[in-house]
Amino acid sequence: MIKRQDNLSSIENRIRQMESVIASKIERPAEENIASGDISKQVGISDNLSMVMVNDKGASQFFGSSSGFSIFSPRGLQWIYKKTHSKDLEDLITEVRRLDPETWDQGSWSKYLNVAWYPLPESMRQPFPTREVALAYVEEYFLSFNSIFPLFNRETFNPRFESQYSQNPPTIDTDVSWYACFNMVLALGSAIISTSYPTRQYCDILESEVPSKYFANATSVFIDLQFGCPNLMTVQAVLAIIFMLQGTPNHVAPYTLASIAARLSHTIGLHRWLDDYGITKDQAEERRNVFWMLYIVDKEMSLQSGRPPIIHDQDIGVALPKEIPNRLFPSGLPIYNTFHVSAKLAMIEGRVYSELYSARARSKSVLQRLVAIGKLDDELQKLRDAVPIKIRPEHKIVCDERQLLPVIMLHHSFYNCLTAIHRVSIFHGPWTSDPGSQNLPNHNINLSPRVYESEAICVEAARHAIATLEYFEGERPPPMIWLAISQPLCGALALFANILQHPEDPNAYTDLNLVSRVVATLGSLFASGRIYMGTSTLWIFQELYYIAEKFLAKEMQSRAAKAEQQQHQDAPPSQVQGIAQSIESLSLPSDLGPPSQLLQDVNFNDDMLMFMGSNTMYGLGEQYETSESEWLDPKDVNQCLLR
Repeated sequence: MIKRQDNLSSIENRIRQMESVIASKIERPAEENIASGDISKQVGISDNLSMVMVNDKGASQFFGSSSGFSIFSPRGLQWIYKKTHSKDLEDLITEVRRLDPETWDQGSWSKYLNVAWYPLPESMRQPFPTREVALAYVEEYFLSFNSIFPLFNRETFNPRFESQYSQNPPTIDTDVSWYACFNMVLALGSAIISTSYPTRQYCDILESEVPSKYFANATSVFIDLQFGCPNLMTVQAVLAIIFMLQGTPNHVAPYTLASIAARLSHTIGLHRWLDDYGITKDQAEERRNVFWMLYIVDKEMSLQSGRPPIIHDQDIGVALPKEIPNRLFPSGLPIYNTFHVSAKLAMIEGRVYSELYSARARSKSVLQRLVAIGKLDDELQKLRDAVPIKIRPEHKIVCDERQLLPVIMLHHSFYNCLTAIHRVSIFHGPWTSDPGSQNLPNHNINLSPRVYESEAICVEAARHAIATLEYFEGERPPPMIWLAISQPLCGALALFANILQHPEDPNAYTDLNLVSRVVATLGSLFASGRIYMGTSTLWIFQELYYIAEKFLAKEMQSRAAKAEQQQHQDAPPSQVQGIAQSIESLSLPSDLGPPSQLLQDVNFNDDMLMFMGSNTMYGLGEQYETSESEWLDPKDVNQCLLR
């Protein structure tokens, strides 16, 4: 009996040893692998929804899968070809990439505008205005911009302003950070005033002469800001430059500047609460506001471009910006605290990237990602519901005109974040999901019901984003056009994909009309000379519209033919006329037309149509007669460039 017990004990010990060996061979979770330096699970994962744009000169740009433009990725283009059997879009994109990298809308354009990233001689600097004029710019800046984005503390700013107009003012050599900050306040203030006039021609904020000169003053000391002794004003100056550049087609410079500003902020400890180091309450509050403004910029750029953020959430030691008491604009309308909401939204955006789009996230199982989608979506919906109803996303905006663009930016950030969350879902669509992952086992798990509605959620977000264009129709074009139109462009892409995937959708032609509206808006601004450097964007989205239009027409004809054939086979003669009438009702809606028809009230001036060449601007001369029914082709640009 004792021997038998010994044998059982021996067997149990050997079983425990075997279990230990087996357990040691089981792969550790991705988090543990990262902690131990093992990233093998992240290496080599296919990322066909990302793309690298490389032109003939070797210039390149990377866009990750969280970008709203990921349909231009290899998988996206293959899916479009599979659906339409047309390579027109791919050929057009190839044609655009062959152009000089500076003609990519996001490329360098400083030599075409009054912008300098190098020191300027004193003779080329714009002198400061008189105190009276400067005060008008400062007042407008603090009322319209700083009240919404609190970059500066007015109590700290005022003594410096008075010193600037004293008998012994600071100079560019004695205080370069103040020089840059003051110029940016003048630039933003004068830009806001200049865009208030209904007769203004340009929507690109840097195309106004006065703001661009002060902006050039600030950027001319950028080297000193970057490599000099950093302080709070250094970060404030770089942030102000970023905000102004965000209203232009150049998103490369803001992305680069944001990384520089983040490093400078870490250098002076903005990510830490330092109230025990002799810093006053106002100084601590200003530091906190500057940090969160930078955080918002960093997270939004990360999600929009599909590139990793600079600031790590695990190393933030400063509280969220405080709730601002209710204040009023001169119009009597409230100043809504969009800054606090934007900071909370940016935190969700950061988690969306890290939990759904990072290399580590891509190594997770489908089920883990679906659970993350449900949690992030729930947090985003709770944040939306906490926003005041008059500026809440998915609702009509009612606010002072000074806050209209910031509120629309908040809406666009919400729609972009919502779309980024649900684009990852395997239930969104075939071109965004992993092949073979649609058959998810164990559907009776505790998943959010909205996970199964991801595709519809993305489409509805796209419609809402495009609907924001109505706030800038007629005589009210947006002062910073690229901020106002970037998310509607992404929305047009989402609707384009949905049209190809679901041509039988009752809303297909309505969605096609929305795509046409986006193209028409961009085209009208370009044709009227209000913006330049948008040619390649216009070509591509015009081609998207025509591809979708042809696809729907073909599908409509195919369904009509099938219905007629089925009628002859099954229906009695008495039903022939009724089915014929049903087929007739499938015709193209009368209110739908190509973008050119929506531009019938635009006065096309050939001299205003400008194209970016490698070294100069070329106007289309009298040889190029452009009418409302004709759109420009890449070949036209090449012909201009070869002159």
